[in-house]
Amino acid sequence: MRRRGILLALLAAAPAGAEGDPFWIREWHFGAVSGPPGARARLARTGASRLVLRRDGVSDPLGESCGAEVDYADIRPRDRAAMARHFGPHWRFPVVLDTPGTVAGWVRCGGTNLVAVAFVRPGLGYQFFEDGLVIALR
Repeated sequence: MRRRGILLALLAAAPAGAEGDPFWIREWHFGAVSGPPGARARLARTGASRLVLRRDGVSDPLGESCGAEVDYADIRPRDRAAMARHFGPHWRFPVVLDTPGTVAGWVRCGGTNLVAVAFVRPGLGYQFFEDGLVIALR
């Protein structure tokens, strides 16, 4: 049974463009935001409402977008402790990120880190943004 769970997690973390894209290759809408009040207010003023991950690019209204050079290879199974080591200690990672099968990593563009993300299941993910902001993705 444990092997099956590991296999499913690895399949979910398959690179973009693989047959049957991972569940997280889609348009995500911003949900609840946690972090310092000032940073939350600045985010609200941007009017940004979604993150779009596609096989051929990413559209991030909070940062930079990327086309053909997008790379999802860093997104793989990680628990909260591994995320803190990988992304750094700037965010409070929600407990739900310890759910088996959770994948997390950097969306990269031309080798440069672009967006820090984690995905628990279809319909629930997180974007980790500047100043300790954690944005729920739905």
